[in-house]
Amino acid sequence: GASVKTAGRRGCIPQGRGRIVRLWDLARRPDRALGPMIEAARAAELAFAFAEAYRLWERAAALAAAAPEPADALGVASDELLEHAADAAVLAGEYRAAIALGEAAIEAAGTADGAGARERRVHLHDRLRWYLWEGGDRRAAAAAVETALRTLPAEPPTAARAQALAQHAGILLYAGEYERSVEEATAAIDLARRADAPGEEALALGVQGWSLAVLGEPTAGLARFR
Repeated sequence: GASVKTAGRRGCIPQGRGRIVRLWDLARRPDRALGPMIEAARAAELAFAFAEAYRLWERAAALAAAAPEPADALGVASDELLEHAADAAVLAGEYRAAIALGEAAIEAAGTADGAGARERRVHLHDRLRWYLWEGGDRRAAAAAVETALRTLPAEPPTAARAQALAQHAGILLYAGEYERSVEEATAAIDLARRADAPGEEALALGVQGWSLAVLGEPTAGLARFR
């Protein structure tokens, strides 16, 4: 909340590192500024200075676009830098910026085939769901989760699909569709267990518990939480 935003406004880059970042950036040497910029962004995140981290990650993404060869040498991809910037933006309360950066990250990830590429796009759609939800656009958040579910195959079972199902169940819960939420959460629990994904199973059990309690079954709901 306010304390996070205040921390971000204060800034947190150590003086020496900050000077290096500024000098290389002012010298218009993206190849030399990129590495220190990423280090500074990570330092800002560790200090919970998310507003500062957002500014630095966004600038790092711009530097990587201007210096693709140095970016490749550092092993960073544009979609990863944009994702970091979006995460920091949403934690700083900059929801519109987070959504725009999240959409840019999805575009930067491209449309390559292969399981790894598909999982990366699903992950980015999941992050976009978070940004949209925090920004108050519940309908668009639901659409982002539904896109992830259409992208992920039902078999073999994966933690990613179980997570998407659990999150969709949560969206249905907040929309007041409690019976559908229970059904979706039940499917997520089954899938998470088959995929050996206890974190996703716990998320789905929590959503199922809330829905059951609202439907007049508080004892069953508490059992899910336990």
